[in-house]
Amino acid sequence: MAQAKPEYIETLKKERDRFVALAFCAADVLFEVDENRAITYAAGATKALTGYQPHDVIGKKFIDLIDSAEREYVAGKLSALGTASQLEPMMVRLAGPSGPTPRLMLTGYHLPDSPGSFFFALRLTSKDETLTDANDPRLDKETGLFNKQAFTELAARRINDAETDGLDLKITTLRLEEMGELRTRLDEETDRELMRTLGHCFAQGVGTTEAAAKFDDENYGILHGDGLSEKDMNWQIEFFGG
Repeated sequence: MAQAKPEYIETLKKERDRFVALAFCAADVLFEVDENRAITYAAGATKALTGYQPHDVIGKKFIDLIDSAEREYVAGKLSALGTASQLEPMMVRLAGPSGPTPRLMLTGYHLPDSPGSFFFALRLTSKDETLTDANDPRLDKETGLFNKQAFTELAARRINDAETDGLDLKITTLRLEEMGELRTRLDEETDRELMRTLGHCFAQGVGTTEAAAKFDDENYGILHGDGLSEKDMNWQIEFFGG
């Protein structure tokens, strides 16, 4: 069997390096995984986000890097990733070295000429950046916040994990008086914008918030650590109270 020419190998290496460089323009971490979803290649800020250096993460299951509270949902999405298909961008948290990481945007692709390889990129997002998966059954479609059932399940797992790590997470409920009645007096476009703004406010407005949920038009929940103060919550209420 003829051996690959050195210049051909060098060309392939350059192409791969070019791909990695281009990918880093839009990502903080890159992973390649095999058909069993075990990591075969890693690059980027893996130490800060997972606690592992790139070479130490090789062989680990990609799904095990995801925060336990979101692992089942993400696994379902990844299982639907077929040949030559792209994973629609979704927000996830990794199981970071000090607890769940900030939100990251996960994208992925399965190349048609590499049927056993999957490529994933993760990028940290800003507080002002939102991404709502309209098909995510865990989310309220109007605000993008978790619905009551999903929030209850997620909060239970996160609180349990936090206790294991010696951390303290709390659930605070907020009531926006007469919000339901207010919505009946708004036109459709204004009401839609109000709900989007409300969701953005609770999900992104307070940096220490772990998760937020809409129970109904007037009742909301926030899972948070000690960093969320009463002043922060009053700001949320005053914002909508005018």
